[in-house]
Amino acid sequence: MSGRLARNTGWSFAQQVWLAVLGFVGTPILFHTLGDTQYGLLAVVSLATTLIASFEFGVLSATVWRVADADARDDTAAMGASVSVALGAVTILGLVGSLVLFAGAGVLVTQVFDVPAPLRPLGVDALRIGVIILIATLLASVASSVWQGLQRFAVLSTLGALGGTVQIVGGIILALLGFDARWIVLWSGLTASGLVAAHLVGLRRTRPSALVLRVPGRALVGAMLRFGGPLWVAGLLTQASLAGGSLLVGVFVPIAALPFFTVSFGVFQTLNRMAYGLSTALYPMVAHLDAAGDEGTLDRVLVSGSRILALLGMALMVPAILLAEPFLTAWMGADFSAEAAKVLQLLFAAFALSLPAVPAIELARGTGRPRYLVWYAGALAVVYLGGIALLAPRAGVTGAAIAFLGSQVVTTPAIVLLVGRSRVGRIFSPAFVATWLGGIGLAVAALTTPPGLVPRTALAVASFVALVAVSYLWVLRPEERRTLLDSVRA
Repeated sequence: MSGRLARNTGWSFAQQVWLAVLGFVGTPILFHTLGDTQYGLLAVVSLATTLIASFEFGVLSATVWRVADADARDDTAAMGASVSVALGAVTILGLVGSLVLFAGAGVLVTQVFDVPAPLRPLGVDALRIGVIILIATLLASVASSVWQGLQRFAVLSTLGALGGTVQIVGGIILALLGFDARWIVLWSGLTASGLVAAHLVGLRRTRPSALVLRVPGRALVGAMLRFGGPLWVAGLLTQASLAGGSLLVGVFVPIAALPFFTVSFGVFQTLNRMAYGLSTALYPMVAHLDAAGDEGTLDRVLVSGSRILALLGMALMVPAILLAEPFLTAWMGADFSAEAAKVLQLLFAAFALSLPAVPAIELARGTGRPRYLVWYAGALAVVYLGGIALLAPRAGVTGAAIAFLGSQVVTTPAIVLLVGRSRVGRIFSPAFVATWLGGIGLAVAALTTPPGLVPRTALAVASFVALVAVSYLWVLRPEERRTLLDSVRA
């Protein structure tokens, strides 16, 4: 079981690393070629389609659960019926969401976001073309749920990496050739549609029974909605924070200033997707362990996973804060860095604080306790969105980053405490707490370090080595060291 988890995690992580590299190359090219306003419009299209796609009634999480169960029992009829429910749900959402996006494009561009008048027709066109992205994303998400339920992460990650590569490289070429934002949105939609076709071909060859659609009974629809409904609410609240928060920032700042937040937040989300590459494989595994009654392994997943991820985040946070400004200067340019460096520093700190929540979130999800996720996501949305409304009008994009950091400070301890309960004492051992407090002290010092690449780099390397050494030699238990080494080898 641990070997399969390590392999699946490796595939998910490799995909995220590859797409992160492409994004690292492509973002400055698109930003400087299109200009800040057109790049801001691209961000609005992406955020709007992502937010609408999150209204999927929880059937995607339920599909992973039902496909995994049907695969274990070799029940082809149940698998086809479950996929039919998911397709029906996303079809309804696709039709309604497309109508909303198409009809509301003019209102968004002229009344909600601060778009210069000459670029408003372009913005309306881009949002309406985004309908293609929305529909293709929903269909691809159903296929992705099937691959996850089958635990075929090698295929899923390979297709995702290929689709992302074609989309990013094609967008860069179009921008360099002089095409505007609406053509890049169209290319993204066509690429996403091609990825759907690739998923269908792969599933037909691998598990054709998943594509044999059947009329689902009311009992199945009800079971999937009961299982996925709370997860959907939690996911919807999460997307309201991640995508909706960035859209809300765009309400309070000019559209040309929005990239200073969205590009930095994109770095955070890239790191977050890498971390949740683990959870993609962890969710079906936890569901299997829970069904088998293997409490011992579930206990180790929560305790050791939380400790390892928390210490890893702390070790990475200090160097990330120190090198945020020179990184942005080299990547996006000095002018961009002057506006966004503080934002990225705050988001790096938020990422480190979010990591310990990953095992608790997946245990709550996989063991049938979705109410914890609703509370967690609800608190995240309230603190973050409320913080944006309070701080962004006064402090702009930096205020939004402070609001997001505050949301992680509140919600990560809460979900670990809710899920961990009596095991919290084993997570937060005295050595762990002392190391973490030391890391926070170093992070605060890093925020006040004078500029200069050489001293910042030297301090970043020294802090990383020190925190890793202390964590490995003093904090981690022998079994946790073995788990960590096994994951690295795998």
